[in-house]
Amino acid sequence: MWSQKGREGITNQSVVREKLLDFFNETNMSKYKFAKRSGLSTSTIYDIVQKEDYDVRESNIMKICKGMDVTPFELFQTDKKVLVINGPKEINVILEMRYLPEEYRERLIGYLRCLRDDMKK
Repeated sequence: MWSQKGREGITNQSVVREKLLDFFNETNMSKYKFAKRSGLSTSTIYDIVQKEDYDVRESNIMKICKGMDVTPFELFQTDKKVLVINGPKEINVILEMRYLPEEYRERLIGYLRCLRDDMKK
């Protein structure tokens, strides 16, 4: 099931692999820490990120989602224009941001980026 081609001609394995690599790059999380957080073995993580044709089992998909704190839908989502909102707090942030003038929106985005950068340290 996971090895079937997606609409854009890429396999589901490659989507999982790319999302996992992006996650490691964005968070600077070690594969060891991710293994502890997700419940996957480090060898499985290395297989997924190093072997382009590695067949990821459904149980491992769920563990990857747990480690990345995303839903399976978000993991397989390839359309960057679609956003999954994770609850009422995110809705409130979006609604509050809509009331701000453009200048303040840009400042808010800059502040959020700084917070993310601080998390990487």
